[in-house]
Amino acid sequence: MLATLFYVCYGAKKAGYIMCYIILLISTLCFVIDLCCLWIFETPLSGAMVATLLETNPSEAMSFFELYGAKIIWAICVSLVGIGVGFLVFKKVHLPFVGLKILAFLGIFAWIYEIYLLVPNFASCQYRNTFTFMTPMRQGCEFYRALHELQEAQKALKEYQKLFAFKTVSATSLTSTEKIKNLVLILGESTQRGYMQIYGFFDPTTPLLSTFEINKNLFVFSDVISPHAQTTLSLKNVLTFSNVENSEKPWYLQENLVSLFRQYGYWVTWVSNQLNVTHGGPIGAIASLSQEAHFVSEYKRNFDEVFYDGRLLEFAKPDSKKAFQFFVFHLMGAHASYGNRYPQSFAYFNDRTFNLRDRTIARYKNAVLYNDYVVSEIFKSFSSSDSLVIYLADHGEEVYDYRDFVGHSDDKISRFMVEIPFMIYVSDLFIQKHPELYQRIKKAINRPYMTDDLIHTILDIAGIKTQDFNPTRSIINDAFNASRKRIVGGAQGKDYDKELKNQKALYH
Repeated sequence: MLATLFYVCYGAKKAGYIMCYIILLISTLCFVIDLCCLWIFETPLSGAMVATLLETNPSEAMSFFELYGAKIIWAICVSLVGIGVGFLVFKKVHLPFVGLKILAFLGIFAWIYEIYLLVPNFASCQYRNTFTFMTPMRQGCEFYRALHELQEAQKALKEYQKLFAFKTVSATSLTSTEKIKNLVLILGESTQRGYMQIYGFFDPTTPLLSTFEINKNLFVFSDVISPHAQTTLSLKNVLTFSNVENSEKPWYLQENLVSLFRQYGYWVTWVSNQLNVTHGGPIGAIASLSQEAHFVSEYKRNFDEVFYDGRLLEFAKPDSKKAFQFFVFHLMGAHASYGNRYPQSFAYFNDRTFNLRDRTIARYKNAVLYNDYVVSEIFKSFSSSDSLVIYLADHGEEVYDYRDFVGHSDDKISRFMVEIPFMIYVSDLFIQKHPELYQRIKKAINRPYMTDDLIHTILDIAGIKTQDFNPTRSIINDAFNASRKRIVGGAQGKDYDKELKNQKALYH
């Protein structure tokens, strides 16, 4: 590409020079972006990164810069110095006209080859794994693919909404006496079970959860992982029938939990401390299918105002006037920036130390500690009624566990990014009314499980049977397939049990 630019600039007039510099500026910017991604995530800009970027608000962008700002600045400095040195060398070296022609020929050949690869594969980005010459084209392809999927998802979900405007909900196969009155799903954020006291961590990060009567009211599942290490990619699987085995079918063309529970007579309430539906993200779009949605972030007066997850607790109240309810609570949990996830009254671990590594770990532990309070309070809110509450995280988080890295990414995936807490809380009244279901849950706590099968488990619990329901994918079902291969990070990802499970943590 640069060879072609040198050829165009050679003998070009003012307009040609301006065009050259514009193209060069774009190429340099794309190069810097790729260098930053390589430095932080060990891969150039990917579609997953673009999808995350499209759903990021200013507050989350600041959190990202807090974690990776130093590396981004270094990458920019290194790239600018390298480009400057390159220009100086080129200015000093006077190539003969024949040499310029050779460079031009190579550059033009690169363009033709790149376009040949690009044209039939632009929408799918399949060509990105070949020897790619034109970085701007590859990055443009990634942006196109992410935007196209988002637009298609919004179209499909609008059709769902039109359907609900005229559709009469059907009755479930269970009788009203067999149905559970309150089903609750708590979606945590960036929470690694390795940092939770209830999972054996040495610090008291879950003192409240640890007080529940384990194996009577609270079941703590020991071997559960997420399908991805990024929120949107993971929850698109968690909330729908989409999974690694059927990934060729878009997630938005598959049934989702919210629409199914509405069809089967539940009043669906979605309560979130994350992005609202106006951002157009897949999770917000699914949330918009519920009869009642509360996004507490909408109450903020300015973008940098911090709302803790405790704001969601005012909505954690069963409504006796409604026959059956399905709640979804979407927390901010332990999402970066960790120091903004808890009030100072929960700063049990020293988060003011000058050592960056120690300060980051302390803040993450404090975020887990506050998350313990919020989840426990939701459990308590449903303890007096016929209720079952499922708590899991969308994905885990790596916090200096075995290398110099903090965060989560499919492109740099590790076991710490996918090992998540998974718990089921049941009230005393639930135990009394549903003894057979209670025993099935009790038997399942040590089964290996990946949460892209969560929809099958929740439907099994609710007694809802659809054509897509598969009992071998429900962790509480006697037909559960415990030998399923758990591939994380997508169809071309890694086998968790063979490649990641034995990674050793430095200190826990």
